[in-house]
Amino acid sequence: TEVAKYGEHNNNLIVDAVSHSQTIAIGGASIVRYPLQNRIDFSRSCATTNVDAGISCKLHVSRFITGETYTLSFDYYLHSAPDDNVLFELKDGGTKLGGGNYFASPTTPTGAWSKHTVTFVSINSSTPDSNNIRLLLYSIKNSSVAIKNIMLVRGDKIGTFSPSQVDNAMTRVEQTANSYSIKFLNGANDITTQLNLTNSGVRIKSSLIH
Repeated sequence: TEVAKYGEHNNNLIVDAVSHSQTIAIGGASIVRYPLQNRIDFSRSCATTNVDAGISCKLHVSRFITGETYTLSFDYYLHSAPDDNVLFELKDGGTKLGGGNYFASPTTPTGAWSKHTVTFVSINSSTPDSNNIRLLLYSIKNSSVAIKNIMLVRGDKIGTFSPSQVDNAMTRVEQTANSYSIKFLNGANDITTQLNLTNSGVRIKSSLIH
């Protein structure tokens, strides 16, 4: 059983959606960050085969469950027409969690900002306590794309762009036939306090014990 503290629909699951300090390039793409605009640009040229080039954004959430609803929103700008579709996808390592839908194609108008908002359901569960869940925005081949005001929230409603980080402090209770445990985790999913009861003894972990 997990109980987490999440806010309303403006709690952004993207880590540092302003400066994109933990957003990385994939597929040989070049990236440029514009913190004052909540923006990141990616581009890929001279690819002769499909390379899935773009960006990979780290998320605050450490677990996705099959059937959960999420909403993604961002503004995008095509500097030039891409060779193929430009997509978003949620993955935990090699496991697809959701998405795979394209938001731009070779026929999408260039030189103007557009907004893309989509609600989707996770199709797979992630590995428990995963530190490898990523939102990918990429082109199948060559492209030059700007992304800003990116938000991923729980549920089917989304507010205006908010860079706020999710306060995902969590209480986790686990029970089996011969053990019982309570763990309190902070926003980085580090255990701050825990109590473990097993048939071999009791373990208490805390910085302060009264």
